[in-house]
Amino acid sequence: MSLKLIPINKRTHYSAIESISTFLASLIFPAFLFAQDSLSVLVYHHVSNVTPLSTSISPEVFRSHLQFMKDNGITVIDLEVAVLELQKGIDLPEKAVAITFDDGYESIYSNAWPILKEFSAPFSIFISTDPINTNQKGYVTWDQIREMHSQGVNIGNHTSDHTYLVQKLQNESTLDWRIRVQKSIQKGHFDLTQKLGIEPRLFAYPYGEFNQELKSMVNSFDYIAVGQHSGAIGSHSDWLALPRFPMGGIYSKISTAKIKFTAKAMPVIDIEQWSPIVSTQNPDAQLIFDNLINAQVGLNAKSVTCFFDGEEMEKTTLADDEYTYLSIKPLNKSARRRWNYTCTAPSNRSRYFWLSLPFVFLD
Repeated sequence: MSLKLIPINKRTHYSAIESISTFLASLIFPAFLFAQDSLSVLVYHHVSNVTPLSTSISPEVFRSHLQFMKDNGITVIDLEVAVLELQKGIDLPEKAVAITFDDGYESIYSNAWPILKEFSAPFSIFISTDPINTNQKGYVTWDQIREMHSQGVNIGNHTSDHTYLVQKLQNESTLDWRIRVQKSIQKGHFDLTQKLGIEPRLFAYPYGEFNQELKSMVNSFDYIAVGQHSGAIGSHSDWLALPRFPMGGIYSKISTAKIKFTAKAMPVIDIEQWSPIVSTQNPDAQLIFDNLINAQVGLNAKSVTCFFDGEEMEKTTLADDEYTYLSIKPLNKSARRRWNYTCTAPSNRSRYFWLSLPFVFLD
């Protein structure tokens, strides 16, 4: 996929956001909307010393996350509340975090919840309902979910069976794929409605994987949807593919996690030649910035640095009076099925603008 710099005609043309499956809105927002509109959403799975390391954080380290937030003036806010305020243009606290958990593991109830209550921290859980319906070991029960929900915990849909939604099964037609995926989303929604008496507003894509058609299905439920690609969200974000910072395994260390707690949304107005589903393992992309917005939020587009697999990516910057175009290209191919390009830039007070582009390679 070759990269081509694409000029924009004097603030009159913005690429249709859905047509290129980008997860950033293509509108220019007034300066006041950028005043306090960044939110870091964190995703945890297990809070335990005896569960898989890659998706776990110990209760002691989890407590240190909450203590750091308290000691450093970081406000923990409910994800749904925060998104609704961003959509209305209401300022968030200067440093704001939302805490989420995926899948519905038992350690959320037994280990995480007591700590969260101690710090009066709201949080959300995205539930995959089939394991709970079958009383699978290691998961919360419906009684435990009801107890948490009755005390203000937000419950979201994570499908019924937690499958790779973007991946067709062998010999599966497109129609059969649509039916299977729709059923998984609908059943998860139905289970939560029947068991808890709620209409869930939050949805998390299993494994953080999504494409445009899947986003359209999720949109039909009027969901706010989240992935697992890192980055902060703001008023310009795509409410059907919001980023979250993973906090398990190597990402749980407070020394690196604390930087993500105060990340700021990078105000990219468009992304050319990007799709989350790719047929090549080294796709290019181009980020487009509005110079006026950059000045308002204090972002120097030339200071944006992008990384893939720990290596700095090749970048080319072109600017005119109104826009800056940042083209990025990896030095190597990905050897994995799923990966991110991560872009950051320094802000004020030791904070960073942060954006990730997620990719899934379907061979």
